[in-house]
Amino acid sequence: MLLRNEHLSHFKTSRIKTNGISTINFVFKDREYLINFEDGRIEKGYGYCLKSIDGNVVEWSLLQWLTLYFGESADDPYAVRNNTYFFERGYQVFDGKVFLKFMAKVSKFPFSSYPQWRNELLRKSLAIYCMGVRISIDDMPITVGYFANSIEGLSNAYWNDRSNYKTLGSNPYKKLINARFMRLKKSKKHGEEVKRWLKYIEQEIDVITEIRNVYCGHSLMHSKKERKKLISVMNNWSVKHGWDRKNEKRKAYRTSITEKTLGGVHSGAIFKLSMNTNRILFFYYFNLIRDLPFTEHDFTLFGVKLDKEPLAIEHPDRIA
Repeated sequence: MLLRNEHLSHFKTSRIKTNGISTINFVFKDREYLINFEDGRIEKGYGYCLKSIDGNVVEWSLLQWLTLYFGESADDPYAVRNNTYFFERGYQVFDGKVFLKFMAKVSKFPFSSYPQWRNELLRKSLAIYCMGVRISIDDMPITVGYFANSIEGLSNAYWNDRSNYKTLGSNPYKKLINARFMRLKKSKKHGEEVKRWLKYIEQEIDVITEIRNVYCGHSLMHSKKERKKLISVMNNWSVKHGWDRKNEKRKAYRTSITEKTLGGVHSGAIFKLSMNTNRILFFYYFNLIRDLPFTEHDFTLFGVKLDKEPLAIEHPDRIA
């Protein structure tokens, strides 16, 4: 049974390798916490137990930031043990120094230099991201809409122009990523590599935007023109992530099977690529651009191969 100052997070789409780190202490908003990766109520490698040292209830906003850091829901009060999707993202390696740096950054939020509306917009963008992580793959492709709205919100928070709200289709996120990579883009050593990476991210957001437009934001799923545009974008996306052109020409994404593909066959891949694009823009917002906590398969179409890894979903009486 959980104590009032404890909270469990059960990983669903990844496993964690701690390289011998069983616990880590950190401070969030002047309160001390401890994460235990080897708590007996969590299957080893599939999450952690968070505990506040002062004995009081864990800060809710901390759970949201942890959801961002790990890419796994920490704020779900009814979490269950469910590792049936772990192969999608595979293994993430925990780095204590990177984690503490992240916590030091987000502990400063809300920012005293920001007007209230700007802090609130960024807070809501984080909350919407967490909703997408919580509902996960099962509700694809609707889940992509949450990540799209989150990206749109945090991009407008960075623009800091309350009177001129920009929709995702107008690419407001470009101001953020260009600001973070301005110097590196001009570097003779890293310039071309950075430009390729930024183009990669922009292509991912194009996919997120098209899926959102058809299934969520603008109710365009009845429009033949919009569906054809989505199919073209998805076929190009598949080639980018490893399919050859011959497979692309077979039209895996066709009007007749679009829902089956987005909500079934490739739902896990599109979910993780949408979620991780959302995550990386949050990291950029907080000026974190190196040693980010992503898995080997977070930006690939396919995940890890399942050998004899047991798959399980359980509903104990009280696990979170």
